[in-house]
Amino acid sequence: MNGDLGFLLLVACGLSIWMIALFVLLCGRVTTIKSILLTVYGFEEHKGFFGSTYRRRRPIAAEENRSRGGDFPKL
Repeated sequence: MNGDLGFLLLVACGLSIWMIALFVLLCGRVTTIKSILLTVYGFEEHKGFFGSTYRRRRPIAAEENRSRGGDFPKL
């Protein structure tokens, strides 16, 4: 009985050490994961006074229309 308890304690400590290591690795890569997800789903982050907000990106064509100042004259 005592040998089984020691083995279970050893397994539990080993699992907890692995869980701590995985948690530390994940925390170090949160910003990378977040930027990948924002890119994949087409969102952009805007930082404000009360925190961050997320909005869908506008299509590139809409930004081009706004930047050129107006439409070309019709022929």
